[in-house]
Amino acid sequence: MNMNQEKKSGKTPLLKSIASAIIDSIRKDQGKDLQGIADSIKVYKDANEQLKTELIAFINTYMQRKTFSPEEMKLRIDKHSRVFAKHKLFELQARARLLLANHYLATYKHFAECLQELIAVELIAQKHIGLHHMIHCEALFTKGSVYFFQGDLEGSTKAIELAQSLKSFALATHELHYKSHINLARNYSLMSQFSKLKYHVEMAEKSWVHYQGIYDKAAVYVRRADVLKYEKDWNGAYNVLKEGLEFYKPTQFKLRVAEFHKEIGVLFSLDGNPKKDFMSATQSFEEALKISRELSIARLEAAILMNLWQTALHFQEWKICAERLIEHGEILEKINQEEISIHIKKLEQFEKEEQIKLMSEGKPTYNKSILEEVVKLREDNEELKKKNTHYQKIFVELDSVIERISNSNTIRFSMIQELTKISNKSKRNISTLDAYLADCEEMYPAFSRTLVQLLPSITPMEMKVAKLIRIGLNTQSIANVCGVTVKSIENHRIKLRKKCNLKPEQSLSTFMATVK
Repeated sequence: MNMNQEKKSGKTPLLKSIASAIIDSIRKDQGKDLQGIADSIKVYKDANEQLKTELIAFINTYMQRKTFSPEEMKLRIDKHSRVFAKHKLFELQARARLLLANHYLATYKHFAECLQELIAVELIAQKHIGLHHMIHCEALFTKGSVYFFQGDLEGSTKAIELAQSLKSFALATHELHYKSHINLARNYSLMSQFSKLKYHVEMAEKSWVHYQGIYDKAAVYVRRADVLKYEKDWNGAYNVLKEGLEFYKPTQFKLRVAEFHKEIGVLFSLDGNPKKDFMSATQSFEEALKISRELSIARLEAAILMNLWQTALHFQEWKICAERLIEHGEILEKINQEEISIHIKKLEQFEKEEQIKLMSEGKPTYNKSILEEVVKLREDNEELKKKNTHYQKIFVELDSVIERISNSNTIRFSMIQELTKISNKSKRNISTLDAYLADCEEMYPAFSRTLVQLLPSITPMEMKVAKLIRIGLNTQSIANVCGVTVKSIENHRIKLRKKCNLKPEQSLSTFMATVK
């Protein structure tokens, strides 16, 4: 393209360089130069006005990103992405989609949407800018984080190692080098692969010398402690965690303080630790729990409550175990309710967009199927609330028996029978959904990851239905397990069929059986 052609298209060499400057600022210094870049765009006259406006708008989106809801962020990024694609600024388009992916990831809720955006980034890299491009490297690293939060350690490890294998990784920032190695160290620690854990901790420490990100220093302490635990240096592990805790206490990073309290609690509850102690472990977990509730991080609260009831179980503190187990169930229900609410909002937003589209085309705006699903989800939500009331009654009975046991010098056989009776009563009404989903993950560990790749727009509820189909449940059984009507499951099956592009004669169950 010559100079005259560039001017006619509004894509002059200066605007190209400005787009590159925006990317470099975001990558290397978290946008510190963006305001100056925006000012330079405003005074530049020889350019396409639409592109100028969008570049400035994208800079504003990045600088104010923490103030936007996921829905607001998506609307903004979709608009930026369309304009950047139109003007063939594909790297900036990919950067915008990666920004949205990270925004979703930060909620710890919108994992499916995050993966969808990361797939979009990979497609842009594949079609326009090359698989060894830095943006692809960063997308793979982010994908590794998503898989980790979904409990897929193998998928997380493979994604990060693939990012490190790209040619662009050699030119990555010190931050990316540090985070990729420290996250691999975390994964290998959880997979009990000591030699790889130690190697990646050493590599992360080398990168840390150049990176020096205060918020991320926590991982160095925790992974060092992991190495020392494998070496049976329990005092050394405790001292490193205590050092990390003291480092973060004066800072504004309360989440890090909670995480160190949690890690210290785990240390005091581990078999093999000569300083293993119920009170010390519980006190640390309680400190972490208090902060998690102040910060309103439900998933962290659930994890800490699980630590608490498991520790109480291990030390045979039955009353505390029961109390914390009940609280853990309640917070999991809250998380599930939030997932339902998110899905309802997505459907309502989609319905609004469909209405606007139909109105612009002069067509009726009543979308029956979408509205029916919204109504059905609200009904399911109310049904969950009713079940929760039922569980509360059972828990009151359970507490009464536990109280009598705790006040008794001996545990009488009649009390054990009564406790068992209440437990069985509860089990008859509590959905085994989590157990079935866990069975699917155990039998087909790659199923979720593969299905998301095949169906990027799959919703959380559709994923659950797909998993239950994969392990052989029929529609009636799935409805019973999920606590919803057969009609609701049939609607999800219809939507899954459409997303799978199945013909009438093709079986959805057979298709799911082919997903490995």
